[in-house]
Amino acid sequence: MVRLQHTSDPLYNEFWLPLYRSAFPDNERIPEEEIASAFEDANTYIVVGCTSEGTPVSMAYCVACNQDRLPPYLYLIYLATIKEERGRGWGGLFFELLTTLESESNTPPQALLLEVQDIAEAAKVSDEEKNDAIRRLRFYEKHDCFLLQGSRYIQRVEGYEGVFMQLLYRRFQSSLTAERAFNIAQATFGEDDVTQVGPLSWSQPTVLEE
Repeated sequence: MVRLQHTSDPLYNEFWLPLYRSAFPDNERIPEEEIASAFEDANTYIVVGCTSEGTPVSMAYCVACNQDRLPPYLYLIYLATIKEERGRGWGGLFFELLTTLESESNTPPQALLLEVQDIAEAAKVSDEEKNDAIRRLRFYEKHDCFLLQGSRYIQRVEGYEGVFMQLLYRRFQSSLTAERAFNIAQATFGEDDVTQVGPLSWSQPTVLEE
């Protein structure tokens, strides 16, 4: 795993950015200027995953968070692998490496928070987007991530309508409750965009076969 240090890094311009643009729809991509400014934050990881030969195959954008009155956690904003290498295990290896990241204070995180587009919402856009949502959900299920049931999150990117996303967590400590995870999500995304719509609980992100 290679941590990029600046926007002038060739891996950023020749690999990370092109994969970012192709892997995520416009309404899920934050402005590239915002990503560029994140290089200044010691707790932000803009990274590339490589094969044993050093060939780049995956990209990620992850933040190590330490907020008052909340346990330390990781927020995985983006993760993608090039199409040619999907299904070969590189994305899974890269994801497992991401779970080992820590904040500048070297405080071990209690969980990793991430989001995946709701399948029903993705199906309204296209079959391709629906299939991408299913693929991502199955990937995270394979890597021990759990859905936070009873919550509703609307992802908002400036210039686009909000997108309904599902909140998932990879828990590093089983003691992290669904209620605590909900507090983390509200602290990350805002109380207006994360609301409780039912009893909070954990469930496996099982995708029903059609």
